Amino acid sequence: MKLEVQQYKKSIYEIGLPKEQESIIWDFYVTKSIAGSSSQKRSLADYGLKKIPFEQMLKAGGIDSEHKLILLANSITQTLKDNDLDIGNEKNPVAIDVETPRIVCITPYSIADTNKPKGKVGEGESVLTHIRNAFAHGNTYFFDNGNVLLEDKNKNTVTARLILPLQALLDWIKIIDSNNNFYILHDNLDNEK
Repeated sequence: MKLEVQQYKKSIYEIGLPKEQESIIWDFYVTKSIAGSSSQKRSLADYGLKKIPFEQMLKAGGIDSEHKLILLANSITQTLKDNDLDIGNEKNPVAIDVETPRIVCITPYSIADTNKPKGKVGEGESVLTHIRNAFAHGNTYFFDNGNVLLEDKNKNTVTARLILPLQALLDWIKIIDSNNNFYILHDNLDNEK
């Protein structure tokens, strides 16, 4: 299914999730995020982890290697087009596939001398940082099929677009906080208040 996504831009608080799930998603991804940009961040050690279980997260989100592009780049304009994630703008919207989970984002990197670029953070932290920023800046689009598009920008430059099942956001919390140190999520996504 292809949609012009602009009309689906909503906050997590506007889609009818139970208040507990809204609060947990916001707390995990924004307020206490593992992301480097969160001033109240939690560390992996707080969850009893040494590294982010990113491959397990991707699997839970239905994202295969073909649909995961985390790039050491300054721009992803063409990559967004190539992966059906160019949404256009309000005046000229472009319909995109909102069924297929996928990630296209840049990741911070450094280059020294004649060496190849090196990522400054792992792929998992990079993706969690983009998710944090998408929620914090209100760049979230929720579709009737249960998927969400999360968009991160640096001023007017898009740095990430991800399409995930909304359920994956809850599953990822369960994967990272598998010992229920901070969150207890008993049920799957429940759209009843």
